[in-house]
Amino acid sequence: MKNIFISSLLSLALLFSPLAVLAAGGGGGGSVFVETPAPVVAPAPAPAPTPTLRCDQETMKERIQCRLGLNEEEEEQELAIQYLPEECRTLMSGEQETCIDRYKALRSCWEKPVGVGRSACAAAALGIKKNLATDLKQCLKQTGVERKVCQAAVKAKGFALIKFRLYDLSERAEGLLRSGKADLTSVTNLVNAMEATKQKFNQASTYAARRALILSARAEWKKFVAKFRGKISATDYLGQALTDLQTVK
Repeated sequence: MKNIFISSLLSLALLFSPLAVLAAGGGGGGSVFVETPAPVVAPAPAPAPTPTLRCDQETMKERIQCRLGLNEEEEEQELAIQYLPEECRTLMSGEQETCIDRYKALRSCWEKPVGVGRSACAAAALGIKKNLATDLKQCLKQTGVERKVCQAAVKAKGFALIKFRLYDLSERAEGLLRSGKADLTSVTNLVNAMEATKQKFNQASTYAARRALILSARAEWKKFVAKFRGKISATDYLGQALTDLQTVK
């Protein structure tokens, strides 16, 4: 009986001895369980807000007025988001890309002084080698389909140069606005008229219709200049546009 009791005590001692060892502190040489905290995962950074257009109103006139009200930094941000001139907006995909490329090629010309220097810059940017009449004569050296392709290309460049002259009037009016010499409404109306003329010019199919549009743009410019007489040159350079039209008609 005594042996059984002693044996039971030994069994209990063996059973609980690991717990005693594990419970011992560092000074006792035993192991200590330390709960490892869960790793802290930093939250993912919030995505940067998608920039949105300020001037994406329903009508062309509203978009123009909005853009004219932007400062230089805001305008650059707008162009970085979407570069889509009003003339190009109404064209189909392939034509639209060509139109956008043309506007980009012309951007450096606005740094040139108004008049001959600016016009020469535009002609070079559009790929006119000497002048429209001379370029058309060069086409006559070719025959068949090649001649027709050459003539069509020169004609397209001529139309682009005419529309540049309309664009030039818009830029000059905008310059008057930036200098504080013209009001926003008047400049908006002038720019809207020039943009509408360019779009109608693209749709016109006859010499007479295109000529009438140039004359209409000239009338709009005269009204604008009369309102700000003495603050801006009345010269419109549309006489050259009429000559160019006669050349490539």
